[in-house]
Amino acid sequence: MLTAPILTAPIPQNEEQRLAALDHLELLYAPPERAFDAIVHRLAEVFDVPVATMSLIDRDTQFYMSQVGLPAELANTRVMPREMTLCNHVVGNDRVMVVEDMSRDARFADSPAVLQGGMRFYAGAPLRSEGGFAVGSLCIIDRKPREISEREVQMLQMLADALMTEVKLRKISQDLRGISHRLAGKQRAIERELREAKAVQQFLLPPSQQTGRGMIVCHAYHPFDHIGGDFLDVRLREDGSAVLLLADVSGHGLSAALTSAMTKTSFQRLATTIERPYDLLTGINADLVRTVQTGRFMTAVAALYRPEDGSVEISSAGHPYPILIRGSSVQLLTTPNELPLLIDSDTEYSLSTRLEIHPGDRLLLYTDGAIEAVDPQGEMLAFEGLSRMVTAAQALHGEAFLKTIFDNISTFAKGKIRDDVALVTLECTP
Repeated sequence: MLTAPILTAPIPQNEEQRLAALDHLELLYAPPERAFDAIVHRLAEVFDVPVATMSLIDRDTQFYMSQVGLPAELANTRVMPREMTLCNHVVGNDRVMVVEDMSRDARFADSPAVLQGGMRFYAGAPLRSEGGFAVGSLCIIDRKPREISEREVQMLQMLADALMTEVKLRKISQDLRGISHRLAGKQRAIERELREAKAVQQFLLPPSQQTGRGMIVCHAYHPFDHIGGDFLDVRLREDGSAVLLLADVSGHGLSAALTSAMTKTSFQRLATTIERPYDLLTGINADLVRTVQTGRFMTAVAALYRPEDGSVEISSAGHPYPILIRGSSVQLLTTPNELPLLIDSDTEYSLSTRLEIHPGDRLLLYTDGAIEAVDPQGEMLAFEGLSRMVTAAQALHGEAFLKTIFDNISTFAKGKIRDDVALVTLECTP
């Protein structure tokens, strides 16, 4: 734990307005919230760092609204003096700060974070309120020096902006609950429209089971609310090959669902001709990046099955790793993972993994709602928990297998899954 101040960060000129904006959010010293915890845990996984935090900077203290990997004392108290924090520099300067090796940076080389905590790498992006005030930071920390690309810096800021969108929606939701008695009629109309939108979204899904040359594809889709931001589709091509796409749009509601609908249009246009799965990711990104709202992004995994050599080629854009079920073994496939979609219009995806599959092998794709489910004690299911469920259910196949997996996830979360869950299997048949 830090025990002395590091080089003093500047105090923003708009400090009083900034503090007023922070108070308006009603987050200071609030209990942890699962929505924020899920984003911070996902941030640590995407950047492969041991520590990630969502911090709010008050007048004299830094408050950890969410964290993963902090020492037990800090994780329990959730506060520390403002002057002793690196995140204070992010707020003071109101811009992303990257320190690739703190031990070589004159500002921090003698700080307890380095000398006692063993910290080396730091990257933090400002969390900005509705009025544009920097109220805190979203940061990643590593115990070894490392470099970070410009696109990864952009991704960190995008995630910070997306997190603040969740904060703003939370505040709006609280305000709406306070005047809900005035909105009962409006709410009924919205519910009606959402039911209609759900019917449209269900219509856009492919059949729950499709059989092609030497394989069967099954899926199960469970939106968190009436409509969701997860997307999946399958195209069986004339040559016997099959193209799969599973994607997860950040956020929920109509905007996310609209992005999913646009993704289907792009998928249907591209899937008939692409030769590599990363070509599909590049094409969808180019089609959608200029049409979606700022701050929204989409993780995705694309797969191309070729029956002539019994192979599946997989490309991923920030998506959870696939699972291979082969006999009695369940293996997490650590495929190369590039930036999520919708961040950079010029992104050219180019990485893939080719996998030979044999009769009886199954490939399981899923969205992060499956692994970010939490139990009543706040424990996240994670990859390990999902793998255990897959192992226990591997004797089942097709829709029965997917139903059992989802039911077990729901049981783990005591029926309170807070995100969309989409599951897809590709099974090789004789």
